Amino acid sequence: MNPFRQMLRWFQRKNATAAELLPSYRIGRPIDKDWDSDRAIKEGYRASEWVYACISRRAAAVASIPWYAERIQSDGEWARIPYAQSPLEQLLEHPNAYMSRQSVMERLTQHQDTDGNGLLTIIAPNRDAPLSPANPPLELWPIQTRPLRPIPTRMEFIRAYEYQDGDVLRELDATKVLHFMYGDPLNPYWGMPPLRAISRAVNTQVEAIRWNASSLSNRAMPELAFHTDQPLNQQEWEDARNEVALNYAGPDNARLPIVTGGGMQATVVNWKPIEMDFIASLAYYREAICAAYGVPLPMVQVMADATLANLDTSRQQFWEDTVIPLLDNFAAGFNRVLAPAFGKPGELRVCYDLSGVRVLREDFGAKVTQLKDMVMSGVPLNAALKRLEMDIEDVEGGDDGFIPATMVPLKDAASIANEPKVTAQPRLAA
Repeated sequence: MNPFRQMLRWFQRKNATAAELLPSYRIGRPIDKDWDSDRAIKEGYRASEWVYACISRRAAAVASIPWYAERIQSDGEWARIPYAQSPLEQLLEHPNAYMSRQSVMERLTQHQDTDGNGLLTIIAPNRDAPLSPANPPLELWPIQTRPLRPIPTRMEFIRAYEYQDGDVLRELDATKVLHFMYGDPLNPYWGMPPLRAISRAVNTQVEAIRWNASSLSNRAMPELAFHTDQPLNQQEWEDARNEVALNYAGPDNARLPIVTGGGMQATVVNWKPIEMDFIASLAYYREAICAAYGVPLPMVQVMADATLANLDTSRQQFWEDTVIPLLDNFAAGFNRVLAPAFGKPGELRVCYDLSGVRVLREDFGAKVTQLKDMVMSGVPLNAALKRLEMDIEDVEGGDDGFIPATMVPLKDAASIANEPKVTAQPRLAA
């Protein structure tokens, strides 16, 4: 759009966008962030086995799903484009010369889960020209989120992203950046990760394990204390200590009775330092972390009370409630930025393929049963296919509804039963 016309429209508006309400002191200045993603990775993702398990499970699931492109037909229906004829699908499958689709999607998910934001930079033949079918994307690169800060304006929402890491300081054109994020109600420009909401639980869980490990290695809780009525010098103390260690310490001497002579006594020591309800507290923090990431406990190998039936239910719940919304978020970004760069507006769209997910294929079996019931009830086959979203092309003649020939209206049943039966007449031989 012409810059003058865009500015004129901005002044003529009575209402305002979020960008137009930006305070003057923030215009054109990078937005400071109050979340340290490097620290989150070191003290959360790398330190907590449950954070690692949840993020790894989510990232692996997202990365396992292939993508494809469709083109809208003259009748308004979408048709898949063959891979050899789809540069958009080829780009998603091979984002750059060094990374596969799986590695890029896995890294994007990891970035979002630890920082709340995942960003891809888009490389085009002409880096100074806007993306278009004449200047389509050639490569996609995931970049670290820590050095990035969005630069908002009143005209463009986000004009650019400042990247500062050591002696590297650059501004990345926002029109060539794909920005995925988990929304933060207090910041429309930068997202918030699930890890932030459970940071206290994660820190407490990590400290609890550290406390327990330190307690096991450094605890001063001897089972017995030996004491004598006679004073001991250093050499006598060491000799007595070595004698006890030789005869009573170690696994081979466990729980052997101790024999003492005159003047020597052995007293059982029952020290009770401050204790933690270790197992119960770990279970609580584990459940809090899994809940924040939308990962059912059986998906991270917590098999308490698990059966084959509820295990499959947990897997299906994980895909339907967690993974598919993540895929929808990525699809929306791809369709907003990438699809228009390979064709006319609204001509192409990017879709994900769930046909390889076993637990969802079982759901497909249930849909087949529903399809049969619908068709037997007179619903046209093609209408039933669309209603159940079965991703099957229309069948010739499938726009007509059919019912079993033996079915009649209930109100006509009595009259049909009273109709005289027609007896077939024998045919005379010629």
